[in-house]
Amino acid sequence: MAESAVTSRIAGWVDKHAGDLVELVQELVRTGKPSSQDDAPPVEAAQRLVSEVAASFGLETERRLVDLDVVRARDGFVDSAIDFGTRPYVVALSSGRSDRRSLLLNSHVDVVAAGDASLWSRPPFSGELRDGSIHGRGSVDAKGPLAALLFGLACARAMADGELGDLTLVSVADEESGGMCTLDSLVRGDRADAVVVGEPTELAIAPGARGATGFRLTVRGLQAHSGAAFEGVNAISKATTYIAAIERLQRDLDREQPNGLYDGVPVAHAFNIATIHGGEFTGVVPDRCTIAGVAPAIGDESVEDARASLTAAVDAATALDPWLIDHPPELEWTPPSFEPSYTSVEHPLVATAARAVARELGSPPTVRPLLGGSDLRFYTRHFGIPGLHIGPGALRHAHGVDESLPVAELLAATRAVAAIVLDWSGGSRDDRQRS
Repeated sequence: MAESAVTSRIAGWVDKHAGDLVELVQELVRTGKPSSQDDAPPVEAAQRLVSEVAASFGLETERRLVDLDVVRARDGFVDSAIDFGTRPYVVALSSGRSDRRSLLLNSHVDVVAAGDASLWSRPPFSGELRDGSIHGRGSVDAKGPLAALLFGLACARAMADGELGDLTLVSVADEESGGMCTLDSLVRGDRADAVVVGEPTELAIAPGARGATGFRLTVRGLQAHSGAAFEGVNAISKATTYIAAIERLQRDLDREQPNGLYDGVPVAHAFNIATIHGGEFTGVVPDRCTIAGVAPAIGDESVEDARASLTAAVDAATALDPWLIDHPPELEWTPPSFEPSYTSVEHPLVATAARAVARELGSPPTVRPLLGGSDLRFYTRHFGIPGLHIGPGALRHAHGVDESLPVAELLAATRAVAAIVLDWSGGSRDDRQRS
């Protein structure tokens, strides 16, 4: 079938199901309403919706609970206080031809808390459709992207008449807090030739995401009366030595360890000094100051690489100061800690996605990294499965007040996903390439 005919059929299918697609996102947003603003939003109701819609499209669905005893021993495990007994994840499977390429699609229903509801223009879990957008927490991150994956998969199946490889949708419930659902799914054998992760990218193709490690640096000084401050050693002033060292390190890493995927990003190795605490009151020279933040890892770098770079920078700064040489700071590693993900921009999956999005947009798509972390890292780094992120919505609108998702972008993303599934999973497994 001619490419234009396929594009037209995809558009017709999505138009026909647009109402159901929008309604699913609205209902998923509404399931997030907690009993009080301090509660973690529930996910069981959201997963039940995902399972029901997937089954209505003829997918074999299964609701699972994470087996912590199994995943705890695997690379990538992040200990968590989450009660996984109330956080099922859903796997929906479409069995296909063994000679065609398989594809796995992954996204998440869990969301961050809404914060102070009085700051929102509308109730944060309203799911209201107004001015062409769906409003509410999770509409962008990532219930809209998840819905686009599910409906895109269903559209592709309807177009292909059984000529695709195996397709698997995994709807997880803890991406915002560790990703153990994805890891559990992989350990149980949910694998594919490639993976597409639904995250808000504004239809940009993002074949990688940042990694990070938290750190805390405690600097010691010497107390003295403020009137004789020269007799003390100001720990806050000494701490600024290390802040300057971190800023230099950021520039050095970008210059010495570039990654082409980040060429369009102003700062690739983005450190964040998040908190600084020191001193008791103005009459005393502070003898203690603690700075805390996150150090980045990108591309093929690891968390250990990030820690080694920061340790070396701290040691170098210490060696230049007589007081600090005798009173070195204490550097500790804290949460979060997660690896980056990376698939080469030359990988055929990226080319497949680029063709699909170009047909949708009428121009070449943007290829860039996802600037937050994601579950893609489990696939690329720990199981060797190439992948990318794509989805409707802007990352800058996630985790903030008045989160909202344009319906037009939701529909466009769904059409793009359908085209990706058709192109990739309609191809022969003999054509697989790994970068």
